[in-house]
Amino acid sequence: GRMVFANLTVLENLRIACQASHPSRRSLLRSKESFPEIIEKAHRIAAQMHLETLLDRRVSELSYGQKRQLEVVFIRTFLMIRKRICLR
Repeated sequence: GRMVFANLTVLENLRIACQASHPSRRSLLRSKESFPEIIEKAHRIAAQMHLETLLDRRVSELSYGQKRQLEVVFIRTFLMIRKRICLR
C-alpha cells in the first residue's frame, strides 16, 4: 500500500509525518498556519531530501520516482520521530 496521501501536497504529507509526535497530532485538520514549527521542520526535511521545489505539488502530479522518494522520506520521518518518543 501507499504511505502518502495522493490528494494532498508534498508539504501537507511531510507535515503529517512531522506532526505524528507533536502534542497537536490530533488536530491534523487545522490550517497549516497553526503549526509554524512543524511547517519549518517539514521545509528542512524537504530541503535535505531535495524535494523543496515540489512542496506545493499534489502527490498525484508527481512522477513515479518522486512519489517513491516522498514515501521513503515520509516513512523515515515518521519512524525517526516515533523512535525519539519511545526512547524518552
